[in-house]
Amino acid sequence: MKKTLALAAVVATATLMAGQAEAQDYRAAAQRDLQAAHDLLRDNHPAANVDKDSAQFRSWLDTGLAQAMAGLPKVQGELAYENIMRFYLTGFRDTNISFIPGYAELPGYFAAFWPGFSTRWVNGGYTVAWARAGDTKIPPVGARLVSCDRKTADQVAVERLDRYEGDMTQAVDRARTAPYLFWDRGNPFTAALPQKCVFRVGTSNKTYTMNYQPSAEAERRAAYMAGLGKPQGGPTMEAWNGGYWLRLPTFTEGAEWDAFLAQLDGQLAQVQAAPVIVLDMRGANDAPTSRNGYKLANRLWGPDFILANQPQVGNAAYRVSAANRAVYADAVNRMKSDPLSYYQVPIWEKMLQEFDAALAAGQPLLQRNESKAPSGAAPPSALRGRVIVLTDAYCAAQCLALMDLFTRLPGVVHAGSPTSGDSIFVGQTVSRLPSNEGSISFGNKAWLDRPRASGAGFTPTAPYNGDPADENAVRAFVQGLANGAPAAG
Repeated sequence: MKKTLALAAVVATATLMAGQAEAQDYRAAAQRDLQAAHDLLRDNHPAANVDKDSAQFRSWLDTGLAQAMAGLPKVQGELAYENIMRFYLTGFRDTNISFIPGYAELPGYFAAFWPGFSTRWVNGGYTVAWARAGDTKIPPVGARLVSCDRKTADQVAVERLDRYEGDMTQAVDRARTAPYLFWDRGNPFTAALPQKCVFRVGTSNKTYTMNYQPSAEAERRAAYMAGLGKPQGGPTMEAWNGGYWLRLPTFTEGAEWDAFLAQLDGQLAQVQAAPVIVLDMRGANDAPTSRNGYKLANRLWGPDFILANQPQVGNAAYRVSAANRAVYADAVNRMKSDPLSYYQVPIWEKMLQEFDAALAAGQPLLQRNESKAPSGAAPPSALRGRVIVLTDAYCAAQCLALMDLFTRLPGVVHAGSPTSGDSIFVGQTVSRLPSNEGSISFGNKAWLDRPRASGAGFTPTAPYNGDPADENAVRAFVQGLANGAPAAG
């Protein structure tokens, strides 16, 4: 008996010591990586050397680091490490600064405890998207959150999600994180779970007491997907309303986009001659450096027409460093592999030569005027019909880069919901952190003359005020636009 007790004591002590060692390891990793992230941004990010839209970067660089370091005692494991890194990097309020875990992230439907429902971000508020069937003690699907514990819905979201799960100043992060507004996801830094919440049910308010409990993964997975309200899958093309509907929920490079472009090439003459084309970019919040968007535009309108109508970015400032140089060298190589990007290769090769000269001279910035000279009469567009570009709150990254182009082209109507915003600090440099637990991603070039400021997005000229995930309603709305009749959203 004494041997058994002694063995148990040894096992318990070993387990405790292992847990303490793990906590110390992750705490030490967080401390090293926070400092490294600070130094990488200081030495490689344009905002350290340009004035436009740089106030938040400069004030948060040191004060944010101090705030994050103050939270180190709470870092006991991987989740806390990840959250403290996100807190610091999201605090820059720059959509192009982010933390990339070096390990498999927990799925969006992960939660230790939840109240039996999920919410979705719809028209500026949180609406119940999924609720456990038959449970009358939780708000029903369609109920809209009013307040919790005498805090507004927005206060609840900011206290529970902001900086850790996403940037609550941006529509895309409001939408992406909405499903788990009421879920316990193991973050030791976030505000306590709400207890009593008021929801608008029908025409009246009703108070619900939250009952948090574990649940089966299948339930949470279904609730999460309902809360996202985000199209899934790759790009597709279908005949529609006498024209074509091009569904573009992602711009990530790979086999799906290669097959889609091959299909488009096979029907290009018919598509270009169609009376209407819908470019449905609902859900497109990825691939900031992908060339797929411009590959599509070059095919539809013709590369010479796109070249003549590219956004004039004016003065640009590249942050000169070896890490950033590698990014642009890779971009040039990828352009050379795309025949329809032929016109961009010499432009980028010249920039890279100037970048190398600045790097050799020890200059912190390479400033260039990247507006093109007037070229006389613009070449004709290959398209004959109207183009309806459809967006929702998820429109970010590559989607926004395309909106900068599409809103300049004749015959294009922007429909749907307002987009998210982005940063004038563009490009993407990815640097590994010392612990090897993750990397940081950040912009390496500043668009000094871009009319659209950091954080600003696009508002549709043909707004849709319904549910962006209601496919039948959205299609009816767009068909009204295509037919030339006013369509109520």
